[in-house]
Formats: sequence, structure tokens, C-alpha cells
Amino acid sequence: MNILEVLKSNDQIYTIVFANETYTFRGLNLKESKYFLELINQKRLPSYYLYEQIFNLIYVGDVIFLSDKLPIGHAITIGELALSLALDESNDDILFEIASARKKYSLDTLEMHMISVIMAAFPSYKYSELQIIDKKEFVKLFVIAENILTKTKPEYIRLDLKKIYDDLHKEEIKEEKQSVQEVKQEQRQYAEPEGMQHFQNDTEQLRGAVGYWEVQEAEEKVRKEEEEALKLKILRELDARNKRG
Repeated sequence: MNILEVLKSNDQIYTIVFANETYTFRGLNLKESKYFLELINQKRLPSYYLYEQIFNLIYVGDVIFLSDKLPIGHAITIGELALSLALDESNDDILFEIASARKKYSLDTLEMHMISVIMAAFPSYKYSELQIIDKKEFVKLFVIAENILTKTKPEYIRLDLKKIYDDLHKEEIKEEKQSVQEVKQEQRQYAEPEGMQHFQNDTEQLRGAVGYWEVQEAEEKVRKEEEEALKLKILRELDARNKRG
């Protein structure tokens, strides 16, 4: 079996070492394992011959390139092992495999969500077919599938891209917001004239010492004096202009 066929099959890959010789082979699928088990149970053909045929079927590579000096027992043993791996499973083993598969292909992952949406909109697609298409085609199919489900199933909710992005980068966003707040704080500090903060503190202390209304009266008096001084200055400037004219 060549490597391209292995990639298309999505089968489990195994590696075993015999006397410094390494062999890589795929697992038998359900149909193949049942077929060879039936032949072995019929006892019409020698079991060692059938195990060798299994090896020839599952070996990753071309068996014709294997050295003639390799012991035939290697192929027979690997064939028998592959059949055992495919059949020798208890109910507990199957339950554990289901639990492992659920974790590996969790619906919470973005990829599995996209696959589920595509297969819901296009039932003719198989999971194995979606595994071999390129990323751009995969994204395109997903968006079209969302459009179809939005039109045909009003209860369908599109993928919230912003929420997923925020969840993936929540730490970065948190740090960025914190950085912005620090910059704003620094800007406020530098924007205040030097001594302004001390002036405000002194004013508050003065209010507490002599009373709020007395401070208000003093401030109002100062403001009026400043206005009178400004008016006097303007009048003097106008008078000077008239004399020059």
C-alpha cells in the first residue's frame, strides 16, 4: 500500500521493529478484518498464508522492494498482529475508544463545528471528503452552508466570529486595554499644569478650615476684582488709541 492511499484512507498507522528492521503498516478496516477472519475460520487456506496476504495488503510501501533476506516470519507475525488489533476488543475497549474519539473530535472545536454545518447543509458530503479538500474550499463551503441554513432554518444562529476571536485573544485584549488605560492616566497627569494638583488640595484644605461659604465669598471677591482690573485695562487702551487718533 503506497503512502497516498494511506492518506486517503484515514486509517490508524502502526510501526513495529523486528531484529533492527522497522515496518510501518495501517490497521485493517472492519470489512477486511471480517473477511480474513471468515477465511481463517473456514480453514480452507493455511493461516500463515492468509497472515502474509494481510501483511501485503497493509504494509505502507511496496513489498516488492523488501529484501529477500528478511525472514518470512516477520510478515506472518505482523499480519496476525494486525488482525488481532482489529478484532480483539472488549466492550470496555470500545467505550474507551468512543470517549477518546469524543475528545479528539469535540463539537466545541471550530473545525468540527464547520464540518457539522457543512454536512447539515450538504448531506451528500462525507467526512472523509471534507478531510482532503483545501482550506479555501473548506471555508467557502462552510459560508455557503451557513447561508443555506439561515434561509431554510430560521432557528439557526450563525457563528459569532467576534466572540470566538475575543475568547481566543482575551489575554491580549485585556493587556491592550490595560495599556490604553495606563497611557490615558499618564496623559492626564502631564496635561495638568505643574502645581495644579497642589493648588486643588490647598483649596480643599482651606474649605475645611474656614468654611465653605467663606471660601466662596473670597473667591467671588477675587473674581470681581479681576473683572474690574480687566475693564480698567481695556478702557485705558481705548483712551490711548483715541489720543493717538
